Amino acid sequence: MPLFLTANGLYSKHTMAQFLSLLPQVKTDLTACIITTADIQYKNKSKHAVRTKDLFYAIGFAKVDYVDLDTDPANLLLNYDVVHINGGNPLYLLARVKDSGAHEILAFMLSEGKLVSGQSAGAAIFGSTIQHADILHPEWNETLLTEFSGLGVLRAAILPHSNRYRTASYETVVKKAMEEITDPILFLGDGEYIILP
Repeated sequence: MPLFLTANGLYSKHTMAQFLSLLPQVKTDLTACIITTADIQYKNKSKHAVRTKDLFYAIGFAKVDYVDLDTDPANLLLNYDVVHINGGNPLYLLARVKDSGAHEILAFMLSEGKLVSGQSAGAAIFGSTIQHADILHPEWNETLLTEFSGLGVLRAAILPHSNRYRTASYETVVKKAMEEITDPILFLGDGEYIILP
């Protein structure tokens, strides 16, 4: 079950090299989709979605599509070799992943050895909780989510872009989140990644 989580995408040479190491040498038959649901405003027009699609084609993928769990059925994910979950609002994304049933399909795909990658919010949802997102950014909770359990692949809350929270104003809020959340917080800075085999 290769799960590749990153804060800010596959853009650095080192991060891309690690991602490529999880794929077969010949990629000309591989298909991928990019879940764009978390970027509520831009969806498949977001710069990260477009850039990731371009990267997938550049490394040899045969087909790359966008999937939006607001409008597309979750079982569409089963048609792809690789699923990449783009960033945006983690609270909204988690609600849509669960409501659509995509969480069950992603778990199945991982158990079948398919590669799933998550960027930013797409990484955060794989932790045990995303309550820290509600504490750090309560304005993001547009769906009024009250149940913050993540997909639980990691027994920790995942905080993407943790390097951006090293300011005096944010450090206080991060400490509050660490006190309120029972699980540890895994700090995932820009340029860092996690691979779960």
